[in-house]
Amino acid sequence: MTSSRSDWCISRQRTWGLPIPVFYHVTSREPLMNKETIDHIKSIIAQKGSDAWWYMTVEDLLPEEYRDTASEYEKGTDTMDVWFDSGSSWAAVLGERDGLNFPADLYLEGTDQHRGWFQSSLLTSIATKGKAPYSSVITHGFVLDEKGLKMSKSLGNVVDPHTIIEGGKNQKEAPGYGADIMRLWVSSVDYTGDVMIGPQILRQMSDVYRKLRGTLRYLLGNLHDWKFGLLTWQVENAVSYQELPMIDQHALFQLENVVKNIREGYENYQFFKIFQIIQRFVNVDLSNFYFDIAKDRLYVGGTTSFTRRSCQTVLAAHLLSLSRLRTEVNKVLEIARTGKLIGSSLEAKVYLHVSDASLASRLLEMCSANNDADALHRIFLTSQ
Repeated sequence: MTSSRSDWCISRQRTWGLPIPVFYHVTSREPLMNKETIDHIKSIIAQKGSDAWWYMTVEDLLPEEYRDTASEYEKGTDTMDVWFDSGSSWAAVLGERDGLNFPADLYLEGTDQHRGWFQSSLLTSIATKGKAPYSSVITHGFVLDEKGLKMSKSLGNVVDPHTIIEGGKNQKEAPGYGADIMRLWVSSVDYTGDVMIGPQILRQMSDVYRKLRGTLRYLLGNLHDWKFGLLTWQVENAVSYQELPMIDQHALFQLENVVKNIREGYENYQFFKIFQIIQRFVNVDLSNFYFDIAKDRLYVGGTTSFTRRSCQTVLAAHLLSLSRLRTEVNKVLEIARTGKLIGSSLEAKVYLHVSDASLASRLLEMCSANNDADALHRIFLTSQ
């Protein structure tokens, strides 16, 4: 696309636009544009804006050494191609603003810009710098309505972000979901293709948000007597990793894997995968499994018991990680509840069938675990 393209004519004959700062000899039509004239015009535009080219005289626009012959020249009326104008924005931004470096980390635009801004920026930078003005490029699709149709005022299917956040005139038909639901939806969609949004999708996002919020409330509620430090293990009541029951070590192992996968998602700009990881982790690994088996330890064993403090150590690590990463984690096994294998009340029993001798030996050890938190009946929420 770049090597085979034809020459680029950057001048346009428009009544508006950024002027090309060239002067023409009245008789010979020979152009006058060099470093001295460009630098002088740059200093004028920096103070007065680009419109100065149109209302100032040739004599004022020319450097002092050319003013004696100013009457022999006239201003050019051509304007720059807007793609050349925007395509050289990297020079004005990255080259002039403190704290920014060349090349940019990322250029972000729609899929219609492969031959637009991405291309024009590449050409101007290659021509003057010898390399691209960006390290990475991300292109995104377009937002469609809930049926996959292009939004149009004539169809009446335009979804207004302000209405999503604040609500419409009829709050029953168009309730306000708040900015968090909007952000959550943005993070949930695969932006590399066209994405859809509408009332039903927003209701689903609202349900997901409530579950995420409920998880964080559960964590906070069970850490009301916990004093946080910079690190989980620096807290006075925290239990060291080596002393944690196996079930708690396993929970932290899962959390570590989740954090790793989430960071990979951030590094690769795959935010929808981060959303999926969080949703699965919160709903399955935490709510359906770990939180369920931790209730007795949190509410029955005493406020300062070892089993409660070890559980709080794990909850604190999860709260800090989820808050920092705005994320949640993978999926774990919930064996006993499938197929109604768990009975009711104190009569409940679970039968485990394993073909691996080593695994069977480990499970037998857990049946008589010294640490109550690691006992199988605690994990499967049964009495036997």
